[in-house]
Amino acid sequence: MRTRRLALFLAALLALSLAGCGRLPFLPKERIDQPLFVFLGEEAFAEGFEANFPVEVAVSYTSVAGEERRVSSDPQVIRDVFNALKEIVVLSEEGPAHTDDYLDYSFSFADGGGLGFSFQSGMLHRMETLYALSGMAELENALPPPWVLP
Repeated sequence: MRTRRLALFLAALLALSLAGCGRLPFLPKERIDQPLFVFLGEEAFAEGFEANFPVEVAVSYTSVAGEERRVSSDPQVIRDVFNALKEIVVLSEEGPAHTDDYLDYSFSFADGGGLGFSFQSGMLHRMETLYALSGMAELENALPPPWVLP
């Protein structure tokens, strides 16, 4: 009887994992450990940063109350934000996005193009999923969010 229950439990566990239910909460999280630009497929941006130097960088905080934005065209600030982003490492997937507040850092280029990075609760926000990071404090020091007084 005990062996039969164990077999049924294992069969149910296997069925759930094969059915696409995702990672079960009691199992360890899969480690990603990739630099941000590699994880996002933006290596070309990182490699060509100096050749295609942005004209400005902005940080925006968006919530249900509206949006606050801070912009800088200072080349040193632009470089500092880039260097901070370059040091961020994506550690693991944490789960679905859960709030309506976003912290976005974006670069604007002379040709009118742009590239942005979205964060939520100190984690990378990508396709409604949150990813744990290391190095976020350096980014917020490079160009502080709008709620931090200059």
